[in-house]
This record gives sequence, C-alpha cells and structure tokens, in this order.
Amino acid sequence: MQIRATRAAIAALAIAAAAGTACAVGPEVIMCDVAGQASASVPGFPGNIFVSFDKPYRSPDGSRWIISAITDLAAAEDEVIIVGSGTTWGIAAREGTPVVAGLPELNGFIDTEMGINNAGSFAYGTNTDAATTIDDIVVKFDAISGLFSVVAREGDPIPGVPDEAYGSTLDSHGIIENGDVFFRASATVGLLPTTQDDFVFLGSTIIGQAGVTVPAGQALGGNSAWQVFDVGDTQFSGDGTAYILDGDLDFGSLTADDDITVVSGTVVLQENQPIAGSGLPDLIDLSGIVEVYMSASGDWMARGNYDVTEIDWLIFNGSIIAMTDTLIPDIGTGESFSDDIFSDCFFTMVSNNAGDVVYGAVTDNIDVNLNGVMLMLRNGVTSVVAREGDPVDLDGNGLFDDDAFLSVFNNDDAFLTDDGYLYFTADLRNGAATAIGQAFMRLEVFTAGPTCQPDLTTGAIAGQPGYGVPNGVVSNDDFFYYLQQFAAGNLAVADLTTGAVSGQPGYGVPNGVITNDDFFYYLIIFAAGC
Repeated sequence: MQIRATRAAIAALAIAAAAGTACAVGPEVIMCDVAGQASASVPGFPGNIFVSFDKPYRSPDGSRWIISAITDLAAAEDEVIIVGSGTTWGIAAREGTPVVAGLPELNGFIDTEMGINNAGSFAYGTNTDAATTIDDIVVKFDAISGLFSVVAREGDPIPGVPDEAYGSTLDSHGIIENGDVFFRASATVGLLPTTQDDFVFLGSTIIGQAGVTVPAGQALGGNSAWQVFDVGDTQFSGDGTAYILDGDLDFGSLTADDDITVVSGTVVLQENQPIAGSGLPDLIDLSGIVEVYMSASGDWMARGNYDVTEIDWLIFNGSIIAMTDTLIPDIGTGESFSDDIFSDCFFTMVSNNAGDVVYGAVTDNIDVNLNGVMLMLRNGVTSVVAREGDPVDLDGNGLFDDDAFLSVFNNDDAFLTDDGYLYFTADLRNGAATAIGQAFMRLEVFTAGPTCQPDLTTGAIAGQPGYGVPNGVVSNDDFFYYLQQFAAGNLAVADLTTGAVSGQPGYGVPNGVITNDDFFYYLIIFAAGC
C-alpha cells in the first residue's frame, strides 16, 4: 500500500511538472541578454542591457571566473570585462575607459582570450585608441595592488631578443597562479627573419619560437622547428609547469604532415599520423586537429577527425573517449554520436582538477531540436547533464514559466569546477523554436565531497530558504524533495543508481537515466539514514 501510494504521488508530481509548475532544477542564469529580465541589465547603466557573451574562463581552483560581454551602450564603449565568483559578479574593465588610471589611453576592442587566477589577478588584450603603431597591448590587473599595468605593447622591445620589438598581433592571453602572464606574439618587428618572428611567452620566458624551437616526438623522423602557432591555442596549467600548443611545423614540402599538437614540448598529435592506442588504422585528416584544451591540473584534451573514414574523435590525455557512429554509453537512450548535422560532432570539452570531463556532442536523435547534448564522464560513467530543449528558469523565480529553453550550446564556451558546477553559455529559444537570446549559466552536475546521501534539503517548499540545501538531518522533507526532483527529471539529484539490487554491478552508480530503480534505491538509503 505504501509503495502504491508513493507511485501515485510520483504520477501527480509528474503531471504538475508537465504543466510547468514544478520547481526549476535546471541551469541557474547568471546573466542573459533577454530584454525585460533583471539579469540582462548592465550594472551602473540603467536602461542598458547585454547583447552577447563570449567565452568564460576559470581560475585554477575554480573559485573565480572571467568573461567578456557586449552591451547595447555606444559602440566605442560597449564591451566589458566581467569577473565573478559563483553567481556574484561585477564589471572590472570597459571599452572606452582608461587602461591605467590617470593616463589618457583608452581600452578598445577586447580580445576573447583572457584569464584569472585564484587571487583575482587577471590578464586580457585590447587595441587602444593610441597610435596604430603602439595600440595593441597585453594588460594585467594585480589583485594585491589593485592596479592595472601593460605587460607587453606593440613596438616595445622584446625582453631577451635583441633588436626585435612586438608587432601588431598580441593574443591568446592568460595568467597563471603566480601572476605571470602568457600570450602569443606573432609577426614581431626587427632584425629576425620572418621565419623566426612568432613567439609564445610565459612572463618573459620564451616557451616557443618559430624557426628555433624544435618539439620532440615528431613523426617521420622529423626534427623541424615550429613554423606558426595557432591563435587561441596557447594554454597553461595553473602552476605553469605544463602547456599545450597547436600549430604547424616547418616540414618543408610535407604540408600534409605539418599540423601538430604539442604538450609540454612533445608532439602528441600530428596530421596524417595515427592516434596512438586508438586501435584504428586511420590517420588524422588534413587540418584534422580541430581544437585543443588544457585544464588547470595539466590534463589535456583535443578533438578532430580522421582522413578516410571521416570519423570525429575526442581525446582525453591521449586516449579516445568518444567517436562518431558509436553508441553513447550508459545513458540508455540508444543514441549514437553523429556528425550528419554538425560536421565536427563534438563542440565543447572541459575538465576539472579531479579529471572529471564534460563534453558537448551532437547525436543521431531524430528530433533535431533535441540532438545537442552535454555529457559528463565521471568515475567511468557517462551521463547527460544538459540537453538542447531543456527548460530554463530565466527570471529565477523557481519555476519553468518563462517559455525559455536551451537551444545551441556555444562552442567551447564552458568550464567545469571541482565542486561540481558547469558554467556555460548557450543560445535560448521559446516553445515555438524562435530564438530569444543568449545566457551565461551554471548547472550543478554532481555533488562534491563527503555527504550524507539521503540528506538533500532543509525544507520541502520551493522558494523557501534552505530548499535544496542539505542540513545534516534526514527527515520527511528530504523524501518529498526527492519525489519532486524524481518527477521533474532532475538527473543531478534523482539519478542515483544503475540497478536496485545491492552487490550487483552498477549499484549506487548513476547511469544517466531516471528509473524506478533510482526511486527504490533512495528508499533504501533513506531508511538507512546517516
């Protein structure tokens, strides 16, 4: 009788969820550009709203983040740099304002690539309103002194490189934990030949120089130097001891073999070569290395495609973890990775310091409005953490009543923290599939640290203080809260196990699907208490 009554309660809650009155358990909107929403307002500028958001970056420990955004202010002052922690944030720099306080030079267009460290110091690049021969600069804000300074400037001498000055291209900026700034300096000016005038710097240290630095581990017995470093593909670990670079070797006539990915000085991927350990005979396609990534802990990822089969692949620390035309494991939907609609298939890849991975992919779901997914690989299990078409609580009132849904996940615009939050940007649409804007959001994809598993909430009334916040006590409120999340389909809370038989494989291991096994598993741990 008790179980039958519980199932009836579940059914009633499911009907409420379908009616749009269920408590929102989806992404938490930090900022958006949807007119009329409080999170779209530009602080300090009443009546102005955001227009778009760029790529977010996290500090090594994940406690801070930084992102640039465009507003509807006048064109000469519409771009801003925002720094935040959790869901709290503020504008730290703005186009049209002085780079350094008290000096007349103004921030201009702000580059996408930037970085922030645990102390709150950050680095970015901009083209100022100075003369065009000196306007490209790399800027650092020092959190201890509270001051901005210019780290590198077009036309200034390059430290340690006699008779050579920075050129008009300074990009791929970031900062490591000790405050050193890294960046790419392309087409420097001076006595060096053009074959040697591309650099990657960490502080004043040259990490790579075209025509001079020779990466180890080249295929075909190669001993060639770098020819060019790709923009945006310069990334360092938080302590600066590891890095990833992508670009081309000066491989002579073998241009089909020159595209490489280098981790800490050694080639790990090379065009027209197999991927070690993949078990597949195919070779990396021409320009087949699409994107690279390094986490704060030094783990690296890459995605790309093969030549003959045109299979797309995703790599974590050298091992392929996903490929097109293969079944997505564990999630139970029968979907496979597919590049039929999006030729690269995979569009996002991030990891945290614990090695948990979240990546975006397109599937073969027959509904093209549901085939974009964000997947998490954690403890060897793959789960869906977000899907195109998921509802969004746009106004933060705790209800899915805004006619807002996830649409296109923005490529590579995401990061994952050690405490289980995925921060990302995505386009939004309404129920009629009409675009309504973009948002920067966060979503709790797992609960970190030791917990009392059945302790889920302080109270069971949505919108009240303590709702969804464990309080160290297992009570009926936890049970009814679980029912609500079960009915709402909240994977982060309700997906607890693969099966409900203790001692069997998958017991207590989430599998990306909410079934009755999850409910009965919760009954077991609820009865056991803490």
